[in-house]
Amino acid sequence: MNRFHLFVVLVAISGLGMGCAMGQGQDSQGYEDQESALEGANETAEGLLMNRAVLSQAQETLQNEMANEPDCDLMCRIKRWAQEERYSEAREVLQQEVVADPMGVDKVIALTSVDIMDEEYDSAYEWAQTYLDEGFKNIRLMENRALASLLSHNVETAVEDYRALIATLQSMMTNSETTICDPLRTYCSTPAQHEARAWIHLATAQYDRGKLDDAEEIAKNLLEDREKRQRVSPVRSEFLLALIASKRNQDQEAKDRYARILAKHPTAPGALNNMGGIYYRAHDLVTARAYFESAYVNARGWRRGAAIAWSNVGEVDVLEGDYKAAEDKLLEAASMSKGYAGADFGLAMLYDLMDKKELSIRHMAKAMKNDTQGVTRWNSYFYTPEWKIQFDAILAEYEGREQEAKALWKSLINADEERLRKSAYRHLDLIEGDLQASANPAF
Repeated sequence: MNRFHLFVVLVAISGLGMGCAMGQGQDSQGYEDQESALEGANETAEGLLMNRAVLSQAQETLQNEMANEPDCDLMCRIKRWAQEERYSEAREVLQQEVVADPMGVDKVIALTSVDIMDEEYDSAYEWAQTYLDEGFKNIRLMENRALASLLSHNVETAVEDYRALIATLQSMMTNSETTICDPLRTYCSTPAQHEARAWIHLATAQYDRGKLDDAEEIAKNLLEDREKRQRVSPVRSEFLLALIASKRNQDQEAKDRYARILAKHPTAPGALNNMGGIYYRAHDLVTARAYFESAYVNARGWRRGAAIAWSNVGEVDVLEGDYKAAEDKLLEAASMSKGYAGADFGLAMLYDLMDKKELSIRHMAKAMKNDTQGVTRWNSYFYTPEWKIQFDAILAEYEGREQEAKALWKSLINADEERLRKSAYRHLDLIEGDLQASANPAF
């Protein structure tokens, strides 16, 4: 317990669904053989669509709403449903539309965007990958495929996806008239603008892989390149460089960078949360809590961001000894975001302190399922080294590394924190009893 989790992806999904206007950019290329394209797309849609019987109710709702507001077409309505977090209805209608019009790549793009907003990253990736495999060479599909990888913390795949995306965008930049449009946005933009955004996401994926030098090089290049600074907000590079500084234990540099961001964008939830983390590591819990709470308020409809900030407030509650408040916040944070592992890691450690072993194991299992590549753990910082030992010991037990767990618990016998000493003795009694029983089996 007693660790905070960083925001890493800054406003990565804020632009995914805002706007009604629909446009087909020149990045969308179909097959040369339209007959085989239609056949392949049909197979794609039929193969991916699940539970089609449920779709009629959402379709009926759509028709009724469009009849009452005829000026709001299909994409306008999908965008509105997404804003209202009616993701299931939007998804069902779009799936039905894709089956009816398998060549309608705009609807597949919209479907993957809705999936990403609803944190259904695997579904978004599958739709995008399948259509790309069928020959739909579409930049927006490539972007959503890469973003789904990044947000699901499948960072090795994300690096590959963003490299492929950047190469494709660079091949398009010789044509100055080319534009790329999105069915759920109000504007089109150039390949150069998309390339700059892809670079910052590639840098983020590299950071999550622990490739700090690679991430730093990209971020600095984006800041120093005058043209790229006009294509992607310098805030994104500044934010990433702050993350890298913190990871290198250069908290003053990170603090200065976050302060520059907040001077221009005082409600930026990522910078607020991560600034709180710097005060947390400095053991200023009053200031840390204030930043975390502000990040939570300003995260608005961004589920993952709100979950991170709220679980961090729960971590402060633990340090202050209010276990009930901490449990409530961590459970709420876990329910906010489907794949967020941080709150469940926190609950596993909290329940360990409360001597609720089964609950601790249950939440550790859920957290590990959602953190297979260790990205959440990589982006977590502990209040003191002793609290990290507690986490490492619980994880070692969960993974069956009993001797390692025993050594870790032993190192906490003389911990400064009485709570950790009690937990260590309790675990050692259980481990040593289990080890003795296995060494002397009863016959």
